Amino acid sequence: MERYKAGFGGGYLKSVKQGASTNTKANMAVDNSVTLQNAKSSSEYTNAVQTESQYRLANAVWKLFPGTKVNLWLSRHVAYCDQTDVLKAKPTTEKEEVAAKYLSQFYVQNGVNSPAKTQYWLLGARSKAFVETQSQSVSQRVNTLKRAMDNDGMTASKRHSFKGWYIGINVADSSEINGSNPNTDPENPYVWTYGVFLAPADSFQSINNN
Repeated sequence: MERYKAGFGGGYLKSVKQGASTNTKANMAVDNSVTLQNAKSSSEYTNAVQTESQYRLANAVWKLFPGTKVNLWLSRHVAYCDQTDVLKAKPTTEKEEVAAKYLSQFYVQNGVNSPAKTQYWLLGARSKAFVETQSQSVSQRVNTLKRAMDNDGMTASKRHSFKGWYIGINVADSSEINGSNPNTDPENPYVWTYGVFLAPADSFQSINNN
């Protein structure tokens, strides 16, 4: 069953040393960059994806889905999403039926009227290995993701069929941009998931559509 992590916090702090100052105490300056946690709206997160260097990879992945509109809630959702197949498969046990009902209700409560119509692609267990490609160019990394998408059936023709849909994106250049890196943090039980999640425009309510 899918796990959810609540409480997307604010920005983080960086220490900045004063060049010629005799004061040895480093000052703390707030990092004002927009992240998945501190973005206040879909438009703000979209602008970050389009303009901030830390989201070059996310922007490149977004371009693989032409005509889609970035949605903040879907982007936050995909970051902690490890299994959504319960909506696609016919439940065979009572436990699976409960899981499917709970997940469907969760989506509806958050604005997705037709959960069964959603589409998604997750790097899943391959995310940890992908983190190690951070030294490669954006083009090399996005080609790696495209090959993985193609292998999973999320081909170019299918990606182009989502024009007008809402898309959630979590493929920041660095796994640490949108929060701590669960792949290397033993105290964090969540497996970081790179991927995209899509919902048709006519099935998405306004509740998380800002």
